Amino acid sequence: MREYGELWKICEEMPYKFWMDISCARYIISAYIQSNSFDKAYKLVNSLQSYYGMTDELKKLKRQIEDKKIPEMKEPAGVQYESDNVMAIIEAVKNAHCLTVIDTAKLYFRGKQVKNLVKSHLLCLMLETTSLVSQYCDYLRVNGKAASEDSYNKMIMILFNQKYEELYDYRMRDQTQEGTATDQLQNERQSVGHVDLWINHNSASMSVVEGIKITSINRANLIKHIGKIFGYSYIQAPAHFLVIYADVNDIDKTWKRYNAFLKELKDSSELYWKISKLIPREEIEVIQNNIRMEKYVCMTEHHYGDRYVNICHIMIDIKKHPEKLQAKAVRNKR
Repeated sequence: MREYGELWKICEEMPYKFWMDISCARYIISAYIQSNSFDKAYKLVNSLQSYYGMTDELKKLKRQIEDKKIPEMKEPAGVQYESDNVMAIIEAVKNAHCLTVIDTAKLYFRGKQVKNLVKSHLLCLMLETTSLVSQYCDYLRVNGKAASEDSYNKMIMILFNQKYEELYDYRMRDQTQEGTATDQLQNERQSVGHVDLWINHNSASMSVVEGIKITSINRANLIKHIGKIFGYSYIQAPAHFLVIYADVNDIDKTWKRYNAFLKELKDSSELYWKISKLIPREEIEVIQNNIRMEKYVCMTEHHYGDRYVNICHIMIDIKKHPEKLQAKAVRNKR
């Protein structure tokens, strides 16, 4: 077994149970690494994770892949250092704070191949933030009832700024606090009257972040919130975000219905911001490259005027009904 040779090619024809045996999988992943088949190695680790959960053994295997993968992107000039000197590290962090959006993205994706740098970086930052909101959202429930839409928007803004303002100079702002929110948007269409968020890098506006709390797929309300994104003067930014706070019992079913709703919109010609392309989760670059693994995310491309606009749709389960039922069942067994 020390000589991998064509071992992994033979293994691909073996039964599924063979692949899910951790001791066998360890050899197969090592063989993939030796042959530079990093995507296959990641795919097998993800399958094992779905089967066993993220164990310490799988974390170790994932680190082995990341350590061996040939770097395809260097750090931007000014943030490279090979010293463990504290002052050198502080200087590198200061330089990172002054980078352009492209160099900031290169720093974030160091060692990973990414084509759409800025858009992918923004998506990763938002996915990381919404993942935190999913973890902490129970703190906003009182007597089993969800908080207001604005409360979840505020939570996103606080968590985003806490993580990314100092390092990457990305800041999420609340337009109602800045005094720039109006009932009438740039395109003369009506605002829906809730907290408006947008992301800045230095002083440049990068993305609109529109939040909506739902208990079901309400077509008219969703169209109103999506359409609101197109009312801003910086709509030419690389990507915008619709964050859906789903207060529902069955998140999987709701996500399927939401995707069906988007498909229906694509086939419709009634809207001025027509969907020209649906991009499912599996075709999003950071998901394909195993950089992020969130389940409830997709993208839409819109032909708006003389430009194409990208919107990332992220759904957060703020009720977590299945998880609470499972936890209750476990407690009852004790």
